Amino acid sequence: MNAAWAERRIRRAALALLTRAVRGRDGRGAEWGEAMLREFPETRGAWEAVRWTASGLRVVLRERRGRGRRARRPLSRRVIATALAATVAGVAINQFVLGLVPVVSTSMEPSLRVSDRVLVDRLGFRLSRLDYGDVVLFRQPGELTALQRVVGLPGDLLSCAGGRLHRNGAPAEERYLRAGAEAATDCEPVTVPEDTVYVMGDDRAISRDSRAYGPVPDSDVTGRVVTRLWPLG
Repeated sequence: MNAAWAERRIRRAALALLTRAVRGRDGRGAEWGEAMLREFPETRGAWEAVRWTASGLRVVLRERRGRGRRARRPLSRRVIATALAATVAGVAINQFVLGLVPVVSTSMEPSLRVSDRVLVDRLGFRLSRLDYGDVVLFRQPGELTALQRVVGLPGDLLSCAGGRLHRNGAPAEERYLRAGAEAATDCEPVTVPEDTVYVMGDDRAISRDSRAYGPVPDSDVTGRVVTRLWPLG
């Protein structure tokens, strides 16, 4: 989900940069530049789009210099390098450091709602341990991604009684649940294995989580939610 969203954003940015370089304010560029634009949709993925744009910018430079056109100011190598560096930095930041991720499931209501945007830490969480209550981004079976809350860490004995989650024999404090949602918390007793976390959605009645597919391996956790950025407030 997040990777596909990031890829679309990067491809749009690369196409916009190439279009501006080829056409400027005239609405149409020279022959080879237009050819690069026409073939842009044939690229696959974010990195191929960035490489194609880099090639297109070089073509634009050669065309402008070769024809001696002065109506449009030639792009300098510094401008090209800066634009490409910004695009690549955007890829790196979104993929490896911080990312903006849309919420597409109702399983975390009322904490997170569909169409919310959350800021996800993709690096720092690996340097500090996850804790109870953290909302994490992870790969579900089938290579889907999901946002759910950590309720169990390695070694924890989890069980449910009276519709409430118990951790190591004591009721878990879950202030983030919707009023009355604890009555829908039902689970089989389980001890969380090493190198895994046990996750549940906040809307226990509808969430498909570790109760269905088991604890999540640490290697499948790809980020931790820092905050909700949208909607404001």
